[in-house]
Amino acid sequence: MFHDFAPVLVQCPFAIAWQLGHDEMLKLLLQTLEEERGIDQKLTRLAEGGGNPRAAAAEGKK
Repeated sequence: MFHDFAPVLVQCPFAIAWQLGHDEMLKLLLQTLEEERGIDQKLTRLAEGGGNPRAAAAEGKK
């Protein structure tokens, strides 16, 4: 159910900052969103790639 509201919850701070003319806050929110997207992409690649190959190799040696 939360995922239904997630886009609205993300957009609200941006809309409020924009409407109130808080350009610096809007800039920080956009920067944070881009950082989160980058982290999400890295975690997705890690999850899809099966993790750390060196750790898997070390685990197999036990």
